[in-house]
Amino acid sequence: KLFASDHPPKILVLYGSLRDRSFSRLLAEEASRILVHMGAEVRIFDPDGLPVFDNGRSVDHPKVQELRNLSVWSEGQ
Repeated sequence: KLFASDHPPKILVLYGSLRDRSFSRLLAEEASRILVHMGAEVRIFDPDGLPVFDNGRSVDHPKVQELRNLSVWSEGQ
């Protein structure tokens, strides 16, 4: 094996649309199902409530912290 691991790969799935039935969200959900079926641990980040970029003033916002934590947790996106 090139890269041996003692745990399933941790994959963060991202999408950008805020609509409930958007194609990008549906694709993200389907990709997640496939990745789980293949043995990965998957988390999907819901961008609803994520603030617009404001020169670093929103670093303490809960959605920004959630995304940062998920990015640190993940091994692939």
